[in-house]
Amino acid sequence: MKDHDKDIFKSLFEHTELDEPSASFESRLMKQVRIVSKKQKRKKLIVNILATTGGIAAAIIVTVSIFSFFDLSVNTDPDHWEQLTASIPSLHFDPLITSIGAICMLLLMGDTLIRRKIFDRKQDNNK
Repeated sequence: MKDHDKDIFKSLFEHTELDEPSASFESRLMKQVRIVSKKQKRKKLIVNILATTGGIAAAIIVTVSIFSFFDLSVNTDPDHWEQLTASIPSLHFDPLITSIGAICMLLLMGDTLIRRKIFDRKQDNNK
């Protein structure tokens, strides 16, 4: 009886090709991959929105707590605003130091962009 069962199973799997998955399997697999990818993107979007909202709320809370801790108030009287004057002192920058700083900043930004491009290409090649 066992030999007969083995022959039946053998005959079932003789005609199946195991080299390539079927087209329906590939389409179902890709559909699942797209579904998981959409879920991950949506999750990232929600986390970003919550983080931004939390950051704004934290900034407001810190500002209000500083005002309440130091007993500060916001003066909304229009006469008060007219009396405020501001003077900007003249700033003297050495052109050599300024240009060296600007060149360093440009080199740093260029290096970051180049490294990001190389990283993205490596990621694309690994896929």
